Amino acid sequence: MADNVAITAGSGTSIATDDISGAHHQRVKISVGANGSATDLSKADPLPAYHVNGQLVDESGNELTVKTASIDLSSPTSGAHQIVAAVTGKKIRVLGLILSANSTETVKLQDDAGTPKVLIGPMEATQSVFVDTHAPPGRHLGETGTAQDLDLDLANGFVDIGGVVIYVEV
Repeated sequence: MADNVAITAGSGTSIATDDISGAHHQRVKISVGANGSATDLSKADPLPAYHVNGQLVDESGNELTVKTASIDLSSPTSGAHQIVAAVTGKKIRVLGLILSANSTETVKLQDDAGTPKVLIGPMEATQSVFVDTHAPPGRHLGETGTAQDLDLDLANGFVDIGGVVIYVEV
């Protein structure tokens, strides 16, 4: 079956579709702009979601500052290790994580609640291998509870771990 379907608009017009299992799904191009104008989305003109004047914003339109925290644990014990301290009235929203270990270690990124909320993991960091995970624009990997530390939990310990976490406070 062809992807396009002819419609009658006077003398007949074709519309763009995608044939999925015998059903036509209309293709629609996204454009943005003020009333009376339209700019097609492209790499040069991306969807302006979560960005205002070049700033990252939260769901309420408040500007956010992207922050980083270094991870430098030398022969740590197993268990939770604080990476970012709690901020009164705020959650720590993780946008990206890069890790490297000098041996194999199972790690989790979590908050420090009585029963920790796991944001990322468990995952394995291995010798000379980077764990590089990041969220697409407008999304995040997870967030702590309000006024909770962001911790890196190690299953075994005694493995050097280095890296960086990229986050915002919301």
